[in-house]
Amino acid sequence: MIMKGLKGQKKEGRLGSSLRAEAEQKLKKIACASGELKEKTHAEIVHELNVHQIELERHNEALREAQLALEESRDKYVDLYDFAPISYFIFTPRV
Repeated sequence: MIMKGLKGQKKEGRLGSSLRAEAEQKLKKIACASGELKEKTHAEIVHELNVHQIELERHNEALREAQLALEESRDKYVDLYDFAPISYFIFTPRV
């Protein structure tokens, strides 16, 4: 069981490293084409990274809220149909 877990970690590590390598290559192409990274100081780059991190956190919060709303809506209809004491007939118009 432990060996299986270690194999999974090795696969994720390889996948993560390949994704990182691809991202670094793409960044090099973008940086070389625009020259943008060469002009910015470390403090400016760190500031931009912090701003992007906050943006991603906000997006994650919005996605979590949307997921919770969807789950609540689904649960309402699950209770309505699956746990009803009688049966329901659903009629749809023929197309």
